[in-house]
Amino acid sequence: MALRPLQKALDALPTSIFRAKGVVFLADDPAHRYIVQVVGKRARVERAEPWGGLAPRSQMVAIGAHESFDPADLEARFEACLASNAPKGSLQRLGSALLNWVRPGS
Repeated sequence: MALRPLQKALDALPTSIFRAKGVVFLADDPAHRYIVQVVGKRARVERAEPWGGLAPRSQMVAIGAHESFDPADLEARFEACLASNAPKGSLQRLGSALLNWVRPGS
């Protein structure tokens, strides 16, 4: 995944999603895993341990009100974050091991 598109996807999550969590591979820093957490309006992406001998992968889970969001739509949003699908120039060198922000909206 590429960080900028991931941030945009997290910012655009439906308000019916209470929590989202995952472990992701960021092409911006391919040596490390990143932990993603969204609780309400708060979002966090934190560098974790190196991948070591494990194959890099990305996996996200979303928790929300029953039938309040379309799982296929969420999958498509996160597919768009894959580095191979991201707009050119969206990769960036990560200068911080931790990113916290407040998502827009209600």
